[in-house]
Amino acid sequence: LAVGNPFNLTSTVTAGIISAKSRDLSGRNTQSFIQTDAAVNPGNSGGALVNIYGDLIGINTAISSQTGSYIGYSFAVPSNIARKVVEDIMEFGNVQNGILGVIGTELNSKRSEALGIEDTEGFYVSDVQKESGAELSGIQEGDVIKSIDGIKISKFSDLKGFLNTKSPNDIVEVKLLRKNKIKDLKVKLEKLTTINIPIIGTLRELKSSELKKKNQEYGLELQELSGYYKEEWISDGVDKGSIIIGINTLKVNSIADVKKALNKNSDRVNRIEIIKNSGEKMVYRFR
Repeated sequence: LAVGNPFNLTSTVTAGIISAKSRDLSGRNTQSFIQTDAAVNPGNSGGALVNIYGDLIGINTAISSQTGSYIGYSFAVPSNIARKVVEDIMEFGNVQNGILGVIGTELNSKRSEALGIEDTEGFYVSDVQKESGAELSGIQEGDVIKSIDGIKISKFSDLKGFLNTKSPNDIVEVKLLRKNKIKDLKVKLEKLTTINIPIIGTLRELKSSELKKKNQEYGLELQELSGYYKEEWISDGVDKGSIIIGINTLKVNSIADVKKALNKNSDRVNRIEIIKNSGEKMVYRFR
């Protein structure tokens, strides 16, 4: 049952079934939606999705439509994720997501064949972030994550949905496949340490030990270079591993600093200070 105020029709209730769980929606951070065929329209967002017993199971969030009105597909954020978001904001002022520290892709028959893997379900680890909980626990490139805390992981949305219910410093049990052998590892989740800025790319917070190795007092590492100026920056010697030390008028040393620098300038980037891997400092200005 979906409750809301569609088109200003207050206290409207519509009924349907759960069509799917852990549904992906491009452009959404949650990526683990409940899909239902209960009619949801503009005005329903933020309303309750309840079961026949009146238990809250989700928060109505979105529809899939070419007209802007309901055509049979609606989506809700699962209640356990919504509850954690509310509790985090009340306690910390922002959402505290725990991360494994892995990059990869979900498996299917075609990908498994290309990778030379017999299994066709799970999350394939293509990279492990340095000094992350995953690396410290022994997760390696080429591993296939099968389950976490007993929850089956068949696709990325399963993994994302599970992690959205967890916090930094939580310890989880990961079951993975490595060279056709099952391994069980305990992983300590960490705080999200990356942020994507379209004009720059993906930036990662550095630990004090990492900054020391780079002879820097502060800054964020350029983990992935992307955006309109990518080719120009590469030709200038700016690449992965370069350090961003300033955005607009502020020095930056954390995700919070980056957000503050952007918020003060209506999310626009006018100036960036970068220390290249060679040690040379570059300053870029944009109009």
